[in-house]
Amino acid sequence: MGILKESAHGLNKCVIVVTHSNELAAQADVVLSLKRGSLHTV
Repeated sequence: MGILKESAHGLNKCVIVVTHSNELAAQADVVLSLKRGSLHTV
């Protein structure tokens, strides 16, 4: 995750990670949750 964040911030790019891990999601800058077919910000 550290390498992805450094690369994204350094190159001003977006990285999308799909996970069921709350620990991994907690390290993200923005977290979206899919519930009943709709996206919600966490």
